[in-house]
Amino acid sequence: MLGKPLRGKMFALMAAALAVAGLVSACGSGGAGASAGTSGAKADLAQAKQILAAASQRPTKIQVTDPIGKPVPTGKKIAFVSCGLPECVLQGEVIKKATDLLGWSLTTINTNGTPQGFQNAFDTILRQKVDGVIYNAIDKSVIRSQLGQLQSAGAITGACCQLDPVGDGITYVIDTPDDNSPKGKIDAAWAVVNGGDSASVLYANIPDFKILSSIKSGLQTNLKTLCPGCTFDSIDLPLTSLGKDAPNRMVSYLRSHPKTKFVVLADDAAGVGLPAALKAAGLDDVKVFGQAPYGASLGYLKNGTEAGAIPYDLYGDMWAIVDSMARKFAGVAVPTIHPPMWVVTKDNYPAEAGSELFPIVADYDKQYAALWGKA
Repeated sequence: MLGKPLRGKMFALMAAALAVAGLVSACGSGGAGASAGTSGAKADLAQAKQILAAASQRPTKIQVTDPIGKPVPTGKKIAFVSCGLPECVLQGEVIKKATDLLGWSLTTINTNGTPQGFQNAFDTILRQKVDGVIYNAIDKSVIRSQLGQLQSAGAITGACCQLDPVGDGITYVIDTPDDNSPKGKIDAAWAVVNGGDSASVLYANIPDFKILSSIKSGLQTNLKTLCPGCTFDSIDLPLTSLGKDAPNRMVSYLRSHPKTKFVVLADDAAGVGLPAALKAAGLDDVKVFGQAPYGASLGYLKNGTEAGAIPYDLYGDMWAIVDSMARKFAGVAVPTIHPPMWVVTKDNYPAEAGSELFPIVADYDKQYAALWGKA
């Protein structure tokens, strides 16, 4: 296991880049307006239980199933654009394990996390004449020129966790907004299973992270379908509140809405310190469900103060990008896949994980190696 994940800080860096590009929505801290439930309507508890039960089973297979079937060229030069923080270095280590297996070299280009830093990194990569580039959560508008030059030079690019689709110099993308909507369905099922016909749900939104907006829409839509009598509301948490007063903002909402007993976090970065804040406010009956737990949030899952969460599959995402490159270099079609999802609670927390981020599919690396003819 390679230590704590980087998703929370990478999201912060992504938001900074988008802000410079003029694309980040304005920060807010108020609710987005509650949707009232239909009084007396019955929830589809059986369907909700089925959804939650299926999502609670740990996936055992990676999403890619077809062997490459052709030799993968060795000696390829790959560059990884890192934010420069220790957590981002860990992501590079995950990638390096895959590139080493394929006989490729990996160069990590560190940045300071700013748009100018990202541009400088890509300028360096252009001078190095690499065969492929991997990056995470950098808005295309920041590196549009460099992506075009890489494409003209015949290099391929693999990206994760961003709004921009394939095209215009981007060869492959995983963990897109479309991959997040099903998480909202699971969130809704969790609330219905635990709250019944009249559950009241608060979604802790982070509007700066636009890629997470599909979780909110998926939750709201599926909650209405599964439970017409349930109610939904959201609160916008500014980026500046994360790690600071975000828990107090949620507690303030819950005190003024005493019927709300279920909180769904857009990202667990918003929930750091929340269990202690709830306890101090006497709100011990409020249950919290998260996304992308890391650091302290993993501890909350292990001790049950966070009722459940859908982890981010950092390991699988990075190897999926490398797989896409291997197939491109071998002249094989690249499949479209969606990252696996798994609801983790105190009861099914993987014993081998300790306090560090874990892969969703335990032996993902061995399965990819077999597809690459490297087992």
